[in-house]
Amino acid sequence: MFKKVFRILVVIFLFTFIASNIISEYFIDLQGISIEGVYACKGKRLGKITLDRYYPPSEIWKKARSLGYSGLLHTGFGEPDDQGNGLYVDAQIKDRGYRLFLERTRDSEWKKIVVYSHRISNSCLVPHSVLKKDITGILDALGIDTNELQGLKFTHDYDLPWFTLSLL
Repeated sequence: MFKKVFRILVVIFLFTFIASNIISEYFIDLQGISIEGVYACKGKRLGKITLDRYYPPSEIWKKARSLGYSGLLHTGFGEPDDQGNGLYVDAQIKDRGYRLFLERTRDSEWKKIVVYSHRISNSCLVPHSVLKKDITGILDALGIDTNELQGLKFTHDYDLPWFTLSLL
């Protein structure tokens, strides 16, 4: 009887220990603060959001250059006018590097703009509220109305031994 109870307790202990280590290394995210494990978080990315209004990429690019942001305006990809297909803007805030993409969607009028980002450098231990504030500040500086901006969601990238895991 004692051996049976002892085995059950050992199995429960081992299961709890292994499960808690796996969860803490890969999946725990408290208020956007990732707990680093053996395979550390590689960064966060802003998911795609659609802006409520149309902003010509060429005008956003002029504003970005006047503010000292680097980046590139993309043209010649089939857009019906000379306003550009999209652009990316590189911004540095504190020790975090942002690369925001603003692209026109290829709908019938080319009048929708989608915003998303590459991996934000040094963002693993930064709360979502700080990243949202930074990105909102960048978009405000570019002349984009952020009062009605909803749904800023971030994806976390973890490099595991066989693949990259992305979690919302």
